[in-house]
Amino acid sequence: MEDLTDPEFRNLCMDTDLWATPIYFRLMLERWPEQCVRGVAAVAQAQPGGVVISCGRGCDRTGLLAFLLLGLVGVEPADIATDWEMSVARLRPRDSTYETKLSAVLRRERTSVAETVVETLDAVDIGQRLLSAGLTSQELDLARRRLLAGT
Repeated sequence: MEDLTDPEFRNLCMDTDLWATPIYFRLMLERWPEQCVRGVAAVAQAQPGGVVISCGRGCDRTGLLAFLLLGLVGVEPADIATDWEMSVARLRPRDSTYETKLSAVLRRERTSVAETVVETLDAVDIGQRLLSAGLTSQELDLARRRLLAGT
């Protein structure tokens, strides 16, 4: 979902510690939407059945893709934020320092997970942004149908 060798990405997200926080979701949608398109398109084009999304930590790239998919089907921002925060809590056994680092970044940026998710969803129409970056309307429909199947 990201190009860790991209100097602009490193400067805006990694060097500022915004990477692996929900603050970087909006940056990804604004500056690197084609990366987001790849993730959503992969879910849309997957074979029938369940789709597993995963990354090393479970809250950065996985969190970004989950955020995009949940946003595309109209899940309430508060529920998306809660889902992401649950991922952070589950990370404790593998990375006992992440929550402290996250809290420091959120304090520094004067925001919270919930505020960041709400602000991002208010500012960016995820579907339109992904369509303008190359996601096809067929892929958008497929992704939505896959996520809403059985509801």
